[in-house]
Amino acid sequence: MNYDDISISDIRRGFMYGDGVFETMRWSNNQLLFYKSHLSRLHHSMNALKLEDGNFNDEIFSNSISLLNSHNKHSDMRLRLSIFRTGEGLYRTNSRSYSWLLEYENLSNQLYNVNKSGLKVDFSENVKLHPSSYSAYKTLNSLNYILAGIEATDRNVDDLIILNYEDLIVESVSSNVYGFSNDKLFTPQLSSGCIDGIFKGVLKEVLPGLGIELIDSKMTIENLMNCSSVYLSNVITGLQWVGQIGKINFQKGPIQDITDKVNSVLYD
Repeated sequence: MNYDDISISDIRRGFMYGDGVFETMRWSNNQLLFYKSHLSRLHHSMNALKLEDGNFNDEIFSNSISLLNSHNKHSDMRLRLSIFRTGEGLYRTNSRSYSWLLEYENLSNQLYNVNKSGLKVDFSENVKLHPSSYSAYKTLNSLNYILAGIEATDRNVDDLIILNYEDLIVESVSSNVYGFSNDKLFTPQLSSGCIDGIFKGVLKEVLPGLGIELIDSKMTIENLMNCSSVYLSNVITGLQWVGQIGKINFQKGPIQDITDKVNSVLYD
């Protein structure tokens, strides 16, 4: 679908109710990174929202990405695939059908790079998240993250870490959160309410080769603040280091080695 083909019926439920899901992906080195992982999460998220995913044509999707790439002269791209439930109804609907939209924007970097200056981060004071049967997926109803992003701007920080109603760490505005200590990388478990991040799966594959163990845990503020290094990750930026949370400073730690390992797997 392109913008000229969009009708109000295609996006009505997405616009009125946030009824749908999306995937944010990265095209790099003439390939869609982590394609199988994205497709798996997409199918799981569509099932969670009671959308029939059987007619999602992988070949059409792949051809659409290739077409974007050919028009984009093989530059790196940030892709967003949005799935909207179609059909009638208000809160109650019998529709399982959907339409989809693929968008892109150019990226300048062809490799994952470690940020030179540590991110300035704090904890959100206005937004809390609640785990659910669909909190691991990216839904179109993203108001909590938008409000946390506005709060981050108002407080002049690069990002905010969001807690749940048990005051456990969940994630940041657009990234999974990690704390590094004694060759262990701790990250909130899915039951906290965090997105099941694709890049987290990449880390699970590469970290054993570096002698680092990735541990899903119930992470408190105290747990995180006692770590020597704190990181954020998503598929667009890769792993980024947090230099400061509030008034506490953190070290870079092994982030460069981890990033080099990821790049070697993807680009060599």
